[in-house]
Amino acid sequence: AVCFGKAANLTRLPVILRRALILVLAVLLAALGGNSSYLAYWRSQDASLAPGAIAADPILRVRHFEKIAERPDQLAAQAGAVAKNALAALRAEPLQAIAMRQLGMVAALPRGGTGAKHFLLAERITRREITTQLLLIEQTVRDDDIPATLDHYDRILLVYSASGQHVFPVLAKALPDLDVRAGLAKYIARPWALDFLSNAIDLGGDPDSVTELLADLKTRIPPTERDKLNTAVIRQLLARGHFALADNL
Repeated sequence: AVCFGKAANLTRLPVILRRALILVLAVLLAALGGNSSYLAYWRSQDASLAPGAIAADPILRVRHFEKIAERPDQLAAQAGAVAKNALAALRAEPLQAIAMRQLGMVAALPRGGTGAKHFLLAERITRREITTQLLLIEQTVRDDDIPATLDHYDRILLVYSASGQHVFPVLAKALPDLDVRAGLAKYIARPWALDFLSNAIDLGGDPDSVTELLADLKTRIPPTERDKLNTAVIRQLLARGHFALADNL
Protein backbone atom coordinates (compact mmCIF):
# COMPACT_ATOMS: atom_id res chain seq x y z
CA ALA A 1 0.00 0.00 0.00
CA VAL A 2 2.87 2.38 0.79
CA CYS A 3 4.42 1.81 -2.61
CA PHE A 4 1.12 2.44 -4.38
CA GLY A 5 0.69 5.63 -2.36
CA LYS A 6 4.10 6.90 -3.37
CA ALA A 7 3.46 6.01 -6.96
CA ALA A 8 0.20 7.98 -6.88
CA ASN A 9 1.98 11.12 -5.60
CA LEU A 10 4.93 11.01 -7.99
CA THR A 11 3.36 13.50 -10.37
CA ARG A 12 3.40 16.19 -7.65
CA LEU A 13 7.21 16.04 -7.30
CA PRO A 14 9.75 18.00 -9.40
CA VAL A 15 10.83 16.10 -12.49
CA ILE A 16 14.41 15.43 -11.29
CA LEU A 17 13.24 14.19 -7.89
CA ARG A 18 10.52 12.11 -9.51
CA ARG A 19 13.07 10.42 -11.77
CA ALA A 20 15.36 9.75 -8.81
CA LEU A 21 12.56 8.17 -6.81
CA ILE A 22 11.51 6.02 -9.77
CA LEU A 23 15.13 4.89 -10.10
CA VAL A 24 15.31 3.97 -6.39
CA LEU A 25 12.06 1.98 -6.60
CA ALA A 26 13.33 0.22 -9.72
CA VAL A 27 16.59 -0.70 -7.98
CA LEU A 28 14.69 -2.07 -4.96
CA LEU A 29 12.40 -4.15 -7.18
CA ALA A 30 15.38 -5.45 -9.14
CA ALA A 31 17.16 -6.36 -5.90
CA LEU A 32 14.13 -8.28 -4.63
CA GLY A 33 13.67 -10.08 -7.93
CA GLY A 34 17.39 -10.68 -8.21
CA ASN A 35 17.51 -12.26 -4.77
CA SER A 36 14.75 -14.68 -5.80
CA SER A 37 16.54 -15.51 -9.07
CA TYR A 38 19.82 -15.84 -7.20
CA LEU A 39 18.35 -18.40 -4.81
CA ALA A 40 16.60 -20.22 -7.65
CA TYR A 41 19.93 -20.50 -9.48
CA TRP A 42 21.81 -21.93 -6.53
CA ARG A 43 18.95 -24.28 -5.66
CA SER A 44 19.61 -25.98 -9.01
CA GLN A 45 23.39 -26.17 -8.52
CA ASP A 46 25.79 -28.14 -6.34
CA ALA A 47 24.79 -27.10 -2.81
CA SER A 48 28.37 -27.38 -1.55
CA LEU A 49 29.43 -24.55 -3.87
CA ALA A 50 26.78 -22.06 -2.71
CA PRO A 51 27.95 -18.82 -1.06
CA GLY A 52 27.87 -18.84 2.74
CA ALA A 53 25.17 -16.18 2.88
CA ILE A 54 22.57 -18.59 1.48
CA ALA A 55 24.09 -21.92 2.54
CA ALA A 56 21.46 -22.31 5.28
CA ASP A 57 18.56 -22.04 2.82
CA PRO A 58 16.52 -25.24 3.53
CA ILE A 59 15.61 -25.81 -0.13
CA LEU A 60 19.28 -25.56 -1.05
CA ARG A 61 20.22 -27.95 1.75
CA VAL A 62 17.71 -30.51 0.47
CA ARG A 63 20.11 -31.06 -2.43
CA HIS A 64 23.03 -31.35 -0.01
CA PHE A 65 21.19 -34.03 1.98
CA GLU A 66 20.47 -36.00 -1.21
CA LYS A 67 24.09 -37.16 -1.22
CA ILE A 68 23.73 -38.29 2.39
CA ALA A 69 20.42 -40.04 1.68
CA GLU A 70 22.15 -42.22 -0.93
CA ARG A 71 24.09 -43.96 1.86
CA PRO A 72 21.93 -45.72 4.48
CA ASP A 73 24.69 -45.48 7.12
CA GLN A 74 25.11 -41.73 6.58
CA LEU A 75 21.35 -41.21 6.50
CA ALA A 76 21.00 -43.04 9.82
CA ALA A 77 23.83 -41.00 11.34
CA GLN A 78 22.32 -37.67 10.27
CA ALA A 79 18.63 -38.60 10.37
CA GLY A 80 17.74 -35.77 12.76
CA ALA A 81 19.38 -33.10 10.61
CA VAL A 82 17.83 -34.48 7.42
CA ALA A 83 14.33 -34.54 8.96
CA LYS A 84 14.71 -31.07 10.51
CA ASN A 85 15.81 -29.56 7.20
CA ALA A 86 13.08 -31.39 5.25
CA LEU A 87 10.42 -29.95 7.57
CA ALA A 88 11.91 -26.46 7.16
CA ALA A 89 11.93 -26.88 3.38
CA LEU A 90 8.28 -28.00 3.40
CA ARG A 91 7.33 -24.97 5.49
CA ALA A 92 9.03 -22.78 2.89
CA GLU A 93 7.67 -24.72 -0.09
CA PRO A 94 4.87 -27.16 0.84
CA LEU A 95 5.10 -28.83 -2.60
CA GLN A 96 8.77 -29.76 -2.20
CA ALA A 97 8.58 -33.40 -3.30
CA ILE A 98 12.21 -34.26 -2.56
CA ALA A 99 11.95 -32.90 0.98
CA MET A 100 8.79 -34.97 1.54
CA ARG A 101 10.57 -38.05 0.23
CA GLN A 102 13.61 -37.40 2.46
CA LEU A 103 11.25 -37.17 5.43
CA GLY A 104 9.91 -40.58 4.40
CA MET A 105 13.42 -42.04 4.13
CA VAL A 106 14.10 -41.01 7.72
CA ALA A 107 10.72 -42.35 8.86
CA ALA A 108 11.48 -45.66 7.13
CA LEU A 109 14.74 -46.23 9.02
CA PRO A 110 13.24 -48.08 12.02
CA ARG A 111 11.85 -51.56 11.45
CA GLY A 112 8.17 -51.12 10.58
CA GLY A 113 8.74 -47.41 9.93
CA THR A 114 6.12 -45.14 8.38
CA GLY A 115 8.08 -43.98 5.35
CA ALA A 116 5.52 -45.21 2.81
CA LYS A 117 2.96 -42.54 3.67
CA HIS A 118 5.54 -39.82 2.97
CA PHE A 119 6.56 -41.48 -0.30
CA LEU A 120 2.92 -41.53 -1.41
CA LEU A 121 2.56 -37.85 -0.51
CA ALA A 122 5.74 -37.07 -2.48
CA GLU A 123 4.29 -38.94 -5.45
CA ARG A 124 1.09 -36.91 -5.21
CA ILE A 125 3.21 -33.76 -5.54
CA THR A 126 4.94 -35.14 -8.64
CA ARG A 127 5.21 -38.53 -10.33
CA ARG A 128 8.37 -37.42 -12.11
CA GLU A 129 10.72 -37.91 -9.14
CA ILE A 130 12.45 -41.18 -9.92
CA THR A 131 13.85 -41.90 -6.45
CA THR A 132 10.35 -41.69 -4.97
CA GLN A 133 9.13 -44.19 -7.57
CA LEU A 134 12.00 -46.57 -6.79
CA LEU A 135 11.25 -46.41 -3.06
CA LEU A 136 7.58 -47.09 -3.76
CA ILE A 137 8.58 -50.07 -5.93
CA GLU A 138 10.63 -51.39 -3.01
CA GLN A 139 7.61 -50.98 -0.74
CA THR A 140 5.13 -52.63 -3.13
CA VAL A 141 7.48 -55.55 -3.79
CA ARG A 142 7.75 -56.04 -0.04
CA ASP A 143 3.95 -55.99 0.14
CA ASP A 144 3.73 -58.44 -2.80
CA ASP A 145 1.52 -55.93 -4.63
CA ILE A 146 2.32 -56.72 -8.27
CA PRO A 147 -0.21 -54.30 -9.88
CA ALA A 148 1.14 -51.37 -7.83
CA THR A 149 4.74 -52.37 -8.60
CA LEU A 150 4.00 -52.37 -12.33
CA ASP A 151 2.28 -48.99 -12.03
CA HIS A 152 5.44 -47.47 -10.60
CA TYR A 153 7.63 -49.09 -13.26
CA ASP A 154 5.26 -47.67 -15.87
CA ARG A 155 5.59 -44.16 -14.44
CA ILE A 156 9.37 -44.38 -14.53
CA LEU A 157 9.35 -45.61 -18.13
CA LEU A 158 6.92 -42.90 -19.24
CA VAL A 159 8.94 -40.08 -17.69
CA TYR A 160 12.43 -41.44 -18.36
CA SER A 161 12.37 -43.45 -21.56
CA ALA A 162 16.09 -44.22 -21.22
CA SER A 163 15.35 -46.08 -17.99
CA GLY A 164 14.27 -49.06 -20.11
CA GLN A 165 17.85 -50.32 -20.14
CA HIS A 166 17.57 -50.84 -16.38
CA VAL A 167 13.86 -51.66 -16.01
CA PHE A 168 13.36 -54.04 -18.96
CA PRO A 169 15.77 -56.76 -17.72
CA VAL A 170 13.96 -56.79 -14.36
CA LEU A 171 10.57 -57.15 -16.04
CA ALA A 172 11.90 -59.77 -18.48
CA LYS A 173 13.16 -62.00 -15.68
CA ALA A 174 9.79 -61.68 -13.89
CA LEU A 175 7.75 -62.97 -16.86
CA PRO A 176 7.45 -66.57 -15.59
CA ASP A 177 5.13 -65.14 -12.90
CA LEU A 178 1.54 -65.41 -14.18
CA ASP A 179 0.48 -62.32 -12.22
CA VAL A 180 3.23 -60.26 -13.81
CA ARG A 181 2.21 -61.36 -17.31
CA ALA A 182 -1.45 -60.62 -16.57
CA GLY A 183 -0.54 -57.24 -15.12
CA LEU A 184 1.56 -56.23 -18.12
CA ALA A 185 -1.39 -56.62 -20.47
CA LYS A 186 -2.89 -53.25 -19.40
CA TYR A 187 0.24 -51.42 -20.59
CA ILE A 188 0.32 -52.80 -24.13
CA ALA A 189 -0.57 -49.39 -25.59
CA ARG A 190 2.28 -47.65 -23.77
CA PRO A 191 5.17 -46.30 -25.89
CA TRP A 192 7.61 -48.62 -24.11
CA ALA A 193 5.61 -51.86 -24.28
CA LEU A 194 6.45 -53.11 -27.78
CA ASP A 195 10.11 -52.16 -27.36
CA PHE A 196 10.19 -54.28 -24.21
CA LEU A 197 8.43 -57.27 -25.76
CA SER A 198 10.63 -57.11 -28.88
CA ASN A 199 13.75 -57.56 -26.75
CA ALA A 200 12.44 -59.54 -23.76
CA ILE A 201 14.21 -62.81 -24.62
CA ASP A 202 17.53 -61.09 -25.34
CA LEU A 203 17.15 -59.39 -21.95
CA GLY A 204 16.88 -62.70 -20.11
CA GLY A 205 13.16 -63.43 -20.43
CA ASP A 206 12.03 -67.06 -20.42
CA PRO A 207 11.14 -67.97 -24.07
CA ASP A 208 8.04 -69.95 -23.08
CA SER A 209 6.75 -67.10 -20.95
CA VAL A 210 7.37 -64.51 -23.67
CA THR A 211 5.53 -66.54 -26.32
CA GLU A 212 2.62 -67.19 -23.93
CA LEU A 213 2.37 -63.46 -23.23
CA LEU A 214 2.38 -62.68 -26.96
CA ALA A 215 -0.38 -65.24 -27.53
CA ASP A 216 -2.47 -63.60 -24.77
CA LEU A 217 -1.93 -60.16 -26.29
CA LYS A 218 -2.46 -61.19 -29.92
CA THR A 219 -5.81 -59.44 -30.37
CA ARG A 220 -4.71 -56.28 -28.54
CA ILE A 221 -1.78 -55.41 -30.80
CA PRO A 222 -2.42 -53.80 -34.22
CA PRO A 223 -1.56 -56.24 -37.06
CA THR A 224 1.34 -54.20 -38.45
CA GLU A 225 2.97 -53.87 -35.03
CA ARG A 226 2.24 -57.51 -34.26
CA ASP A 227 4.08 -58.64 -37.41
CA LYS A 228 7.17 -56.58 -36.45
CA LEU A 229 7.02 -57.92 -32.92
CA ASN A 230 6.69 -61.54 -34.04
CA THR A 231 9.62 -61.14 -36.41
CA ALA A 232 11.84 -59.82 -33.61
CA VAL A 233 10.82 -62.58 -31.19
CA ILE A 234 11.14 -65.36 -33.80
CA ARG A 235 14.71 -64.22 -34.50
CA GLN A 236 15.56 -64.54 -30.80
CA LEU A 237 13.86 -67.94 -30.54
CA LEU A 238 15.65 -69.37 -33.58
CA ALA A 239 18.98 -68.07 -32.31
CA ARG A 240 18.43 -70.17 -29.18
CA GLY A 241 17.13 -73.26 -30.96
CA HIS A 242 13.50 -72.91 -29.86
CA PHE A 243 12.13 -73.96 -33.25
CA ALA A 244 8.75 -75.24 -32.01
CA LEU A 245 8.04 -71.99 -30.16
CA ALA A 246 9.04 -69.97 -33.22
CA ASP A 247 6.74 -72.09 -35.40
CA ASN A 248 3.81 -71.32 -33.07
CA LEU A 249 4.18 -67.61 -33.69
